[in-house]
Amino acid sequence: MLCFPLEIPESIEVDVTDLNIGDSIHVEDISMPGNVEHTADINYTVVAVLSPAAEEVVEEDEDGEELEGEEESAEGDESQDG
Repeated sequence: MLCFPLEIPESIEVDVTDLNIGDSIHVEDISMPGNVEHTADINYTVVAVLSPAAEEVVEEDEDGEELEGEEESAEGDESQDG
C-alpha cells in the first residue's frame, strides 16, 4: 500500500457476500479509499473461499467419557504382536 502517513485507512472493507466456493478476491479487485494505491507487482490473492473441512466426531460412552479412537486401538494391537 502506498499513501501519505495521515491518509492510512483504519480499515479496508471487502464485500464477500456474492462469493461462492472456489471464488477469490485479488489485490487489484479491491478499491482503495482516497489517494491510497496498492503497489504489488503480483496480483496477490487476498480472499479465497474454500469448502468446509470435515468435522471430527467424538463418541462418548454411557457415562459421558470419550471412547478410545481407532488410532489408539490399532497401536494396542501392534504391541500385542511383538
